[in-house]
Amino acid sequence: MKTKTIKDHLKKLVLLTVAVSMVFAFPANSKADTEDELNEVEEQAEEARTERAQMEDELAEKQAVLDDINYEVELLQASIDEKQEEIFDMEARIKEMQHNINEQKGGLGNRLRNMYKSGSIGIFDIILDSENVSELLSNLSLVQKIYNSDQETLMELEKQHDELEKVLAEMQAAKEALDIEMAEMSVIQAEAEAARNEVQAIIDEIQARIDEYEAEAERLNAILEEERAELARQLAAGSGDVYINFSGVSDSGFMWPCSGPLTSYFGYRESPGGIGSTNHGGIDIGVPMYTPIYASRSGYVSGATGWSGGYGYAVYLIHDGGYSTVYGHNSEILVSAGQFVEQGQIIAYAGSTGWSTGPHCHFEIRVNGVQVDPLGYL
Repeated sequence: MKTKTIKDHLKKLVLLTVAVSMVFAFPANSKADTEDELNEVEEQAEEARTERAQMEDELAEKQAVLDDINYEVELLQASIDEKQEEIFDMEARIKEMQHNINEQKGGLGNRLRNMYKSGSIGIFDIILDSENVSELLSNLSLVQKIYNSDQETLMELEKQHDELEKVLAEMQAAKEALDIEMAEMSVIQAEAEAARNEVQAIIDEIQARIDEYEAEAERLNAILEEERAELARQLAAGSGDVYINFSGVSDSGFMWPCSGPLTSYFGYRESPGGIGSTNHGGIDIGVPMYTPIYASRSGYVSGATGWSGGYGYAVYLIHDGGYSTVYGHNSEILVSAGQFVEQGQIIAYAGSTGWSTGPHCHFEIRVNGVQVDPLGYL
């Protein structure tokens, strides 16, 4: 009972130490801060892309309306052009009809004058050449018939002329109605085009914001890459003072399981004290006993969790996307198989179980079961 009480006090002391280190061990402008800023910028960019997609849908609707109006305007203009051609043709027919009427009006007089001038026949000739009254009347009747025939032709031409004038008036009225409709359609067309251009301007403004967000994300990514490169240089130099701020979430969606110096990294290494593999499948983070170990990513606890040979007491988590993580050499495991854990949830306390030369957290990331360098995902 006494041993358990001491152990609990040690855990509390370690938790306090970790909390203090989280406040003082890292600079204000830490990798986590940069990642938080990057995440915020990427969220803003994604929101802007969603907004742009919505506006593009609205633009498509506005363009469809404008296309329909443009089509109607084309049809209306075609009707106006056709009606104008009909008016031109009718005016030509009326002009020709008027010419025929003028010709007909002077027809009889012209013929009689010609007959008089040519000396072929005259009114006195008709009287003198008539042998009797009956023949005189017959000759005068012939002249009257010619005159009446001309008059009937003239009346028919004038009737046709009046009908053509009436049709022309109807055509002109129809064209005026079409012109009025065209004027109204032109207003509607201008309004639809203005609405479409307004939406396009909004899309252009959103795109400008997206460009700014993407430029800022690129700048922040460059900062993070430089920080990772600096970390790699320190690791290559064998620095034992490299502490990792595990509070931030990387672009890949992982966070550090704990905070401490990296004592061994991924890949080939000399076997420490003849214990452990020379082909190291993860990274080792040096921490005091009972340091809280946090879930690097949300997922389910694998059935392999528990005693795991050289890993000692290990926690295996299964994540979406074919990812899984391993946390080895723990002193105590706080989760059980099948349990769902949230990212950042405490899943174990660090220890030195299994093949270990001292308390630390052995951390692995696997992709479809294949071990990969965690530093590429943190």
